[in-house]
Amino acid sequence: MNKYETNIFPIENCNELLANYRLFEIVGLLETNVEYEQNIQHIIKKLSYALSHPVTVISKLCGDKEKDFLVIKDDEAIAAQIPNSFQIKKGDEVYFRPTKDVVSLNFDKFDDATREICRRFLQFSINNTIKLKSDLWSPGAGKPFFSKKYRETVNGIDIFNGFLPRIVELPNKGWGIEIGLTKKYVSSKPLSVYISREEFDNERKKGNDNGHFIYHYGNTWYEVRIDEWSDLNANQYPYTRVSDNKKVTVTQDLRDLYKGQGMPPEIASLPDDVSLLIYRNNQKEERRIPSALCYRVYDTEELGTLHDKSIIPPFYRRRLTAIVRKKYFQNIKFGDTILKISDKPFSNEIQVFDT
Repeated sequence: MNKYETNIFPIENCNELLANYRLFEIVGLLETNVEYEQNIQHIIKKLSYALSHPVTVISKLCGDKEKDFLVIKDDEAIAAQIPNSFQIKKGDEVYFRPTKDVVSLNFDKFDDATREICRRFLQFSINNTIKLKSDLWSPGAGKPFFSKKYRETVNGIDIFNGFLPRIVELPNKGWGIEIGLTKKYVSSKPLSVYISREEFDNERKKGNDNGHFIYHYGNTWYEVRIDEWSDLNANQYPYTRVSDNKKVTVTQDLRDLYKGQGMPPEIASLPDDVSLLIYRNNQKEERRIPSALCYRVYDTEELGTLHDKSIIPPFYRRRLTAIVRKKYFQNIKFGDTILKISDKPFSNEIQVFDT
């Protein structure tokens, strides 16, 4: 038998992780519907985003019939936000019926019914902690985390090193964190301060990514798919800010983020009449953002031989993975318990056959 080293770091105190979760019966989610699985993912994604809290859906046998249940943390404030009805695909409605069922979980003693609950809620805790790191950015929820300091620039393209943490079940029934390394290729220069419709259309048509850009919202960076050029500039588009019901422009809102503290130069230098571009968020709500804070994302087919840099030799991959583990996976909490994450990756025995 030979030892095969993985990029998975075991959580050593799963037996200390305890939590209670509440169930809501989902009425109207038909398993016979061809979009049954898509509807489940739709519920999970939309509610998780709306609640800023992880949810999942499980099926369990009730009498002689399988029923679907929405799973949330056993918390009155979260439960109060669960809507009575919810729209799924094709405009159909499902209904969430509260139950008295509370699921008590021990994360080293799970079964088929509770496995996905454990995985999803552990994943949320890890992602929520890492996204607070000021030196990292992420394209979006569930996506990799990248260093804000690019590794190198080649032909006007910044190459960012990143990693994707993923909760996986170990063969011994415990849990571990898989750390997958990745890269992101982004234009080193933003779009023009004053961009015409024609210039924007040309930019959007480049490559196969169909309008994907990294937007620098101050020190928070994320990926957006820009749909349209706005014929109104920032000066011409005041709007009512939700947080304080104040009428502001896009540039005013950005500058208000940094009152009394260091303002990023790219925001400080924005003219009041900067061009605006339009994208839609996960709730399909329209948002307008300054063109000069948008950096084009390159897809793999555009990169040619530059994509070879995504291939990391095993020795360096092992070393970089260990560095990421040490730097970003300290003091991660699940509830009030700090996760004890091994500094040594999981190794499995494999049998090698002579040929």
